[in-house]
Amino acid sequence: WMLFAAMMQGDIWSLGILTYELCTGKPPYPGESVVEVERRIATAPIEYPDTLSSVCQDFIGRILKKEPSQRPSIDAILAHPWLTGSLCRVA
Repeated sequence: WMLFAAMMQGDIWSLGILTYELCTGKPPYPGESVVEVERRIATAPIEYPDTLSSVCQDFIGRILKKEPSQRPSIDAILAHPWLTGSLCRVA
């Protein structure tokens, strides 16, 4: 069960990364090397372009919590207003 839970948190993180990239065309933690990307993941806040709606930013931000236990469940993700309302609108 613990392994499954850890895998799910990794999948949730990946969903956040992919959502950010699909909505912006860029990675949320850009870097020139793997080491730089890992450092940014560990220390830097996510910067959102002004073109992302606040609901989309909230969706991504909840999923990309650094602490895995703070990330939402799949059920909570599916119930988020960004998925149940209008999708990734630009401002």
